[in-house]
Amino acid sequence: MGKRMSFVRIMQHIFYLMSHHIIKFSLRARIIVPKNLNLNKRPVIIVANHVSKVDPFLVTLLPFSIFCRLTPIRFMTAEYYYNQWLIRQIIKPLGAYPIRKLAWTLDELLGPTMTLLKNKNT
Repeated sequence: MGKRMSFVRIMQHIFYLMSHHIIKFSLRARIIVPKNLNLNKRPVIIVANHVSKVDPFLVTLLPFSIFCRLTPIRFMTAEYYYNQWLIRQIIKPLGAYPIRKLAWTLDELLGPTMTLLKNKNT
């Protein structure tokens, strides 16, 4: 691996190993990876095209080799959920960070995301 693994990355690998087959079997999901997928350019932004509370966990459906190249994966969550103590204890180690749901400016909404993208060691 070369790099020092961050806590978030380690937790994501553990979660992947524990949940990959369960999620894949329960959803009967099939992943098709494009042949021209280029993960050498970093950082990568993955955007879900629908609203769902389980989208961040569906990343575990990726093949392990691709998942390892993407980690650590960070995902936005509403402050409402992030500020609930029990939920935060689960999602923060998996890479969640809060965003303001009712932000007045683009900087208020995407400021934390831009900071994470600029800091390549997160």
